[in-house]
Amino acid sequence: MQAWGGLVFPNPETSLNSKLADEPYNNNITGFKNERVDELCDLYDKTFEQAKRIRIIQEIDSIYSDIHPVAWGIARNYERLLFWNKFGYPEYMVSRYGGDYRSIFSYWWLDPEKEKALKEAKANGTSLPQGELNVTFWPDYLKSNK
Repeated sequence: MQAWGGLVFPNPETSLNSKLADEPYNNNITGFKNERVDELCDLYDKTFEQAKRIRIIQEIDSIYSDIHPVAWGIARNYERLLFWNKFGYPEYMVSRYGGDYRSIFSYWWLDPEKEKALKEAKANGTSLPQGELNVTFWPDYLKSNK
């Protein structure tokens, strides 16, 4: 896992612009250089329509990911976790003030009952009950941009 600093709105220039590739002490930690990405970074800075900015970022992500396989993510004041449901954990262990994904190693524990249920579900080809799934940003964004 790598961690880049970021802004409220992504700005690829500080992490992927060629002019930073050979400079020390910046976010272009892979030394990435690509003319098309440089063009897109310039275009991104001059584009104010959010839908166009998203398409620019998607193209940049695609170019970079073809060259350096990555799974991009954005961390906000919440964490997204995907895990096998065999653990117990405190209700508020991942929060803005109380920890992050690394807290799992300190605060989670193996729950024997959940582990047994998971093994049985996998062996039988069945599913465990799904907890609440709350996805708000993209559906709201898509509704407002139709």
